Amino acid sequence: MRLKSATEAATTRSKLARLEAQYAAALHRHPTDSTADQAILYSLRRMINQLKEELILYDRDLRTGRLPAEPLAPQPTP
Repeated sequence: MRLKSATEAATTRSKLARLEAQYAAALHRHPTDSTADQAILYSLRRMINQLKEELILYDRDLRTGRLPAEPLAPQPTP
């Protein structure tokens, strides 16, 4: 998936922060070598990496002009 707007990027950053917190908590919870624990950590790490990649590509697209810079929100008129 490619991010196409600042809103999507902000939502992705929020999701990334929550996933990183879950990953850190899972590491410190009951560190065991069970298959289920390893699968959870693997899955969280894959999702974290995917979201980071999407944000990197979005930032690159903004810098290179592949995506137009979003205009500021209109200001209310008095």
